[in-house]
Amino acid sequence: RPIGRYWVLDGIPHSALPIGSEKDSFRLASFLLNRMKDRDMGGITWGCIPGGSMDSSISSVTISSEPFPAFASHWETISYGIECLWILIRGFLSWIFGDSHAPIITLEAIPTAYLRRMSRDELPSWYVATNSFLGYRPVWTRLAEQYGVRTALAFYSTNNKPIQLKGQPSPSEYPSIELMNWPCYLVWDEFQAKWVRSVARGNPEILTLGPIPLSDNNSFLPVIPEDAIAVFDINIPNRTFLARKGLVPNYYSDELMEKFLLDLADAIGSIGRTMVLKTKRSRGRFESKKHLQLMKVLGKKNHVIVIDASINAERIIEKTSATISIPFTSTSVISKLRGKPAAFYDPTGTIVYYKDVAHGVKMLQNISDLRSWLSTIT
Repeated sequence: RPIGRYWVLDGIPHSALPIGSEKDSFRLASFLLNRMKDRDMGGITWGCIPGGSMDSSISSVTISSEPFPAFASHWETISYGIECLWILIRGFLSWIFGDSHAPIITLEAIPTAYLRRMSRDELPSWYVATNSFLGYRPVWTRLAEQYGVRTALAFYSTNNKPIQLKGQPSPSEYPSIELMNWPCYLVWDEFQAKWVRSVARGNPEILTLGPIPLSDNNSFLPVIPEDAIAVFDINIPNRTFLARKGLVPNYYSDELMEKFLLDLADAIGSIGRTMVLKTKRSRGRFESKKHLQLMKVLGKKNHVIVIDASINAERIIEKTSATISIPFTSTSVISKLRGKPAAFYDPTGTIVYYKDVAHGVKMLQNISDLRSWLSTIT
């Protein structure tokens, strides 16, 4: 239970969780605190992983599976439990008698009841959800706003639109996008701000904060030559993971990633530069074995440095001369916003390029374009 002032960061992705015991490793929270301090965000960070089982404290950060701190007394907890039981019974009866919305309303009523029981001085100054909540806004946040809590949705990624492939119908926005109705959005750049204005309901406030980071393990980087090229891919989920989720890959695949990485290793090596390769944090047992094996093979090449996946990408971008990423990961957008050469490389040549989707970053769509672009990097 936080003592004094605090704010809530909900929907934390596992890739943003603090690594180790240093609070600076939780860069998502520290960044938002720094950029939003003039808007009365401050105090202890109450970080929430919905449905998770992790509860821990790291300096001024508390990680919990719930968005609210516990009640101060056992009586309050028991009283709340009784109210929840009544809410469940009432919802069940409503559903039995034909109200198909009753289960959803019941799930929203439980945390709303909790909020009503909190005294005003126990409420956070801010409640910020990440884009893990892109199509969902808890009903209780409207009540929280009436009580003086400010709410917002923060984007830790710029890859928010479906990929348009050549010869295929234009994809619709993700269905959940139509439900975006937060009063405030925290975004990276004007491209993302423009997109939010086009899809969000109402007339929200949109704050452009620059690249919003996730985490860093604070490990030392290896020695990186000044003219090295940073390369960022993604870790492909294996077919078992995709099958469990009912997903069919429309662009990303082991074959795509192999061509992406081998083309880059060859092109960068041919001009005598070093390729600094980093993938996203591991998916564990759901990660493609073929991709893992390819990373090991590349790591044995003299001109390739494979970086620990838990190191923050911005530190690598700072140490290198240019950045190339698989479309449309946010790392090339970071490089562009930092004033460094940046590009996306689509080795298949099948993606339709839209400037807004790419955030103004150049798209290379064949090996010739890649070699030509690399020749311009000084």
